[in-house]
Amino acid sequence: STAASAEVAVAEARKDSTTGGITFRRLTWARVPGMLADHLAFGVGPGQFQAAFPPYRDPAEITLSSFQRRETTPNEVEHAHNDWLTALAEHGPVGGGAFLVFLLVVLWRASRATWGDDSTRRDFGFAAIALLANAAFNSPLLYGPVAPFIAFAIFGVISSPPVHSDDQEATGATDRFGPALRFGM
Repeated sequence: STAASAEVAVAEARKDSTTGGITFRRLTWARVPGMLADHLAFGVGPGQFQAAFPPYRDPAEITLSSFQRRETTPNEVEHAHNDWLTALAEHGPVGGGAFLVFLLVVLWRASRATWGDDSTRRDFGFAAIALLANAAFNSPLLYGPVAPFIAFAIFGVISSPPVHSDDQEATGATDRFGPALRFGM
């Protein structure tokens, strides 16, 4: 029928107009352990994922990210599209592991902040959790000019000790800057 062939054409057009989405990420993530195994001591080096990854690329991922190989210019995988994996690949088990422990501590502190009575800390807690979840599918913490700055500022707020109501100076600062940061970001 005409409707069925139109649906097939739309599906084909969608398939050809994407660089892979989650399938691309899954194929990339599957190759990171092999790269890490070859550079186990210290990883491939800070910021070197893009230079070190080409030999590990999956041919299916290359096909996806080059629009079924119709893209004439070579494309590269700049990062693992997962900050958790990128840290391990670039810094190895020691440096990457320390970064992962840091992220887990931030996650724990952010989770605790969402349970508290301080609405500013609660908002920052939810923002930190969202950033950490996004870091599992993209790279807001290790790449880009602005996102890491915002993310680590939020992580700093969450990692700081809670402000007690008897500390007037700190309470005043939280009251002044918390809403601005909440609504300005």
